Amino acid sequence: MPTGLATLERMSASDRSAWIDRAADALRAGGLVLLPLETVYAVAAHAGREDAVSALRALGDGGGPGGGGGASTWHVVDGSAALRALCEGAGVAVQADHARLVRRLNPGPARFELELSGAALERARASVGVLAGACDDGSMVAFRAPDHEAARAVLSRAGVPVIANGAAAVGLSATGRELDESAVESALASGRLAAALDDGATRLGKPSTSVRLLSGGGAKVTAVGAYEARFVEKQLTGTVLFVCTGNTCRSPMAAAIAEHLLRERGDSASWRVRSAGVSAMDGAPASAEVGAALSKLGIGMPNGHRSRALTSSMLREAEVVFTMTREHADRVRSMLPPGVDPGVVRPLDPSGDVPDPIGMPQSSYDETASRVRELVRAALEELEP
Repeated sequence: MPTGLATLERMSASDRSAWIDRAADALRAGGLVLLPLETVYAVAAHAGREDAVSALRALGDGGGPGGGGGASTWHVVDGSAALRALCEGAGVAVQADHARLVRRLNPGPARFELELSGAALERARASVGVLAGACDDGSMVAFRAPDHEAARAVLSRAGVPVIANGAAAVGLSATGRELDESAVESALASGRLAAALDDGATRLGKPSTSVRLLSGGGAKVTAVGAYEARFVEKQLTGTVLFVCTGNTCRSPMAAAIAEHLLRERGDSASWRVRSAGVSAMDGAPASAEVGAALSKLGIGMPNGHRSRALTSSMLREAEVVFTMTREHADRVRSMLPPGVDPGVVRPLDPSGDVPDPIGMPQSSYDETASRVRELVRAALEELEP
């Protein structure tokens, strides 16, 4: 294996695997490794070794995503697992909106700053094996999961906690997006770097967006990078989507009931409720019988409901999709965009279908509304935080 700067596009599959092994070995031994990320290039180090952390600090003025001092970032394969590990180690509960935000934004260009301090922070550091100050500033611990195949492979094979600083902050790149090859070769020749991988210009060319996970729940963007602040804020709210055939009866009924129940339990700010139909024509109102049935339950039909045909973008945004029948579930799964887990699609009634009352007397609508209320109540209780 060459000791100089390795170039990913010139590697065979076997050479690539060998380089990843070498980089993982170097990290475990306390060496520094230069990695391409989807954001910018970064220099990685073992977060549990004093010599490695000191070497990273000595390489440049380093620090946070923009350099200039502060905490480095713990780079992980699974952001949700990292959040759970930190909270469990600290002895604090995982906030539902924090879990949702991390799940939606990682892997990707989001750097999370989990607020912890005092004894809780000490316990969290010990539980994941990082040194004091390696990826925390005494009030928060920073972590993220990069979305670059080679970098993730190195992190996985290393099997130790890894922190990283941007290459621009340590003098190995002018912009972070492309390497200064002469500076990298010099660092390799001097032994300051143990390994380095060049993958050309990074995909995004911007640092991660930093998001503070507040101790009392909620989050705020502290530094804008590849993700815009409004995009991050939108991810704090989960979407529940109810699907039937025409979106004029069962699914708008279920959506109205869900909104009512969420308001009752004080959780309406955390969830956005939507409905659609697999064979719907856009713009039709809900049937009058639906409004009458809901009124008997003390639930109002949302003003201005108009039917909507189910689209792939709706499915991409949804945290969970509840269908009225198993046939609907099959149709919805066939429409899922690439990368969306089919497990998000669930029949509202686990034991059967919700019958369509269209064309039946008002009493059938009333019975359907009562049954849907119980099914929606149970479904909301089981939603992942």
